Amino acid sequence: KHDMEKCDAAIKDYEKEMKICTNNNLLNYYIASASKLREQSTMFLEIYKKQETDSKLTEEIQKISLKVDYLLQQNKDRLKNELDCWDTSSTRTKEEQDDFKSKLITYYNCGSPKMRTIKCMILNKYFDRNFVRASHIWKAATKGVGLTAFKLNESDINNERNGLLLYESIEKAFDYKK
Repeated sequence: KHDMEKCDAAIKDYEKEMKICTNNNLLNYYIASASKLREQSTMFLEIYKKQETDSKLTEEIQKISLKVDYLLQQNKDRLKNELDCWDTSSTRTKEEQDDFKSKLITYYNCGSPKMRTIKCMILNKYFDRNFVRASHIWKAATKGVGLTAFKLNESDINNERNGLLLYESIEKAFDYKK
């Protein structure tokens, strides 16, 4: 029963991720895939209810469970490849960016929100605050999709653990995948 709950939870997680997907081909594929996974999980539950103690049946259930886990991981990998968030520019306001920067300065003790200079976390040197950028490790353009891999919720996109203070040329290189 525990494996079934995990399977259903995983399917629901994927459905949440797809709500913000803008690629219709990926979305249609994902919907069809989720439907098949749901059919398999229903079959899994029916089999499980009929004979819990049959060892051969238990072995078959484990095989199905492994296949479902494999398919779920494949779908996650495909989704990550499709969501190349570095192709999207930021839509955050100046106030949102300033707030995120202040949170990072305080959290990582790189100065204070009122200081004229703040520390670049890569170079470990202080620069005029206008040359240091608050950068998301997992880009804000993703709206948090995929953050669970870092033990963060989608709503934690602006969490301090998802940010770095970088000198502007380093931040640009990071944004251009260099």
